[in-house]
Amino acid sequence: MNPPEGTSKITGQARDPRKSEQLAIIMALGAFGSLGFALTSPILPELAAALGVSESAIGLVQGSVALSGIPFSLVIGYLADRLGRRRVVVASTVIFSAFGLAGYWASSFWMLVGFRFLQGIGISGMIGLGIALIGDLFDGQARTRAVGYNLAAITFTSMAGPIVSGYIATGGIFRPFLLFGFGFPLGIWAIRLNIPRYVSDTSSPLRHMRGMVADMRARNTITDYAGVLAGTLLSVVVFHGVVLTATPLFLRSEFAVAVEGRGAVTAFFQGGVVVASLAFTRVGSRLGSRAVTLGFSLMTFGLLLASASQSVFQISLGLAFTGIGFGTFTSMGQVFAAGAASAAFRGLAVSMMVATIRIGQTIGPPAASLATDQVSSRSSFIGTGLLVALLTVTWRPLRALVAKRRVSDPGSVDDF
Repeated sequence: MNPPEGTSKITGQARDPRKSEQLAIIMALGAFGSLGFALTSPILPELAAALGVSESAIGLVQGSVALSGIPFSLVIGYLADRLGRRRVVVASTVIFSAFGLAGYWASSFWMLVGFRFLQGIGISGMIGLGIALIGDLFDGQARTRAVGYNLAAITFTSMAGPIVSGYIATGGIFRPFLLFGFGFPLGIWAIRLNIPRYVSDTSSPLRHMRGMVADMRARNTITDYAGVLAGTLLSVVVFHGVVLTATPLFLRSEFAVAVEGRGAVTAFFQGGVVVASLAFTRVGSRLGSRAVTLGFSLMTFGLLLASASQSVFQISLGLAFTGIGFGTFTSMGQVFAAGAASAAFRGLAVSMMVATIRIGQTIGPPAASLATDQVSSRSSFIGTGLLVALLTVTWRPLRALVAKRRVSDPGSVDDF
């Protein structure tokens, strides 16, 4: 039974009338957090020269940000459930901004890597908990729209960030790090988040984890949640491995595309994600689980189209379809994750998805570069495309085999 209009499905209390501002804060947090990856990407070669290390080593400046998110995402999720999500989000924003800004004064390679590692802790709270905050504040179709807008904002910012960074870096290679200072006023704005406290009676992280699993079993969401994590891992490997790592190598080796043109080609993927995210705000609630099949199918088509490309245009088109598929599945996955567990466990449930994303960001690039080096530039597209195709045709039979029962409440996010 749905609650009266204007009340929360979880708490039954009157909804916050400042929903537009609340969503704007969440979108700003996620978009700004995405700059942790986007601002440094185009300046890595110059940073290597400035710090006196090889270009192969400078990749650790990016990798350290993702690496810290693997263990600390779970810690942040636990703390968000125990202490309140607003406190943790504000603290995460301060950590992100302080250590990001500190990069401007880094005098050695390892100092910068250390700052970036600590900055990555803040990213986990800003981007990951944004999904939990949406789950706290929105229900039903409003939640679907909020997830779509949030993903679109993050993706657009991650696409524009390298352009802004490259322009600013012309005045000094470390100058883009100064932009992270804008996070301090953002943290002050985040204090205005009106998030209810959901008190859990568990006292230790392990008990909290067991409580979340028991809660998901009671809600009949644990099987679908595990499937969303598996699909998220593969999708992130596609994004950070094939798109961001294999594509530039493919463009250089097969089509001799200069460095200034490679970013424009890979931007077709992110453009596809933005299109899919905005479309999801309108039709996502009607797609239901079909969004999974549709997303995987479009990713398969796009990857195989790019693998068979004979022109840069065909690669761009393939990446656009891949991005649309990625955005469709990711939006659906985030909507489901926001409601897979009760509010008292939502922070940990969403943070487990963030940790999965960080694992994909860590293993995707080296796996793609290894495949490219050992086989060919097209191998990453072909192999990943076939893997996604296999998942497209098997996820429903596997789910039916594993799941004992499924929730039948119409309109619930559990009806996946």
